[in-house]
Amino acid sequence: MQDALNAKKQLSSKPVLFPRKKEVLQNMAAELTSQQIADKLFVSRHTIDSYRISLMIKSGVKSAPALFKKRYPARID
Repeated sequence: MQDALNAKKQLSSKPVLFPRKKEVLQNMAAELTSQQIADKLFVSRHTIDSYRISLMIKSGVKSAPALFKKRYPARID
């Protein structure tokens, strides 16, 4: 029972992302600027900056590098 609770807790430690925010995160990982992402997704740079801030708040971090370290720990080394 305890193992099931721990597994559920681990799964919920990463916030679920809507497709658009996931798309922004993937473009951030590709090292695109906010303006480049905005142009690619046909939205304003302000919208992308809002998504970036929202992603960091949901993940409980204060910077983009910390966001990637938290979202993709196995890929950073």
